[in-house]
Amino acid sequence: GYGGGGGGGRRWSGPPPPSGPGPVRLYIGKLNPDTDRRTLEDLFDRFNTSNLDVKMGFAFVDFDDAGEAEDAIYELNGRTVDGESILVQYARTQPGEDRRRGGRGPPRGYGPPGGYGPPGGYGPPGGYGGGYRGGNGGGYRGGYDRRSPSRSRS
Repeated sequence: GYGGGGGGGRRWSGPPPPSGPGPVRLYIGKLNPDTDRRTLEDLFDRFNTSNLDVKMGFAFVDFDDAGEAEDAIYELNGRTVDGESILVQYARTQPGEDRRRGGRGPPRGYGPPGGYGPPGGYGPPGGYGGGYRGGNGGGYRGGYDRRSPSRSRS
């Protein structure tokens, strides 16, 4: 069991760690387009990696051991490589996941997570009919059905 309930996962953003044994894939994002495979091989040299798939501006690295992958996230996420502060997090698609799902879903290595189009900002923020809702009817509910028998505890 896991001890200490809260606070898990605060040290990285992005998808949660995969459950179960087996290889783990990390997504390496925000790479300088000039960063080459050799640089990344050197970066991950001290970790036990099984596969490195380098794309333009991002990469995927497979680890045989989940603990090694977690160490790599802690040590390398935010590290400056070729002038860029890189992002290291769990990949959305893990090796073997497509097998578990019966082959459905996107092919592996389908590009960086997020980042399509500008963040928000379509039209003015809010301001449509605000202030008209909730004027009537608020505060009349509650207090009547506090002992409602329909709420059986199961």
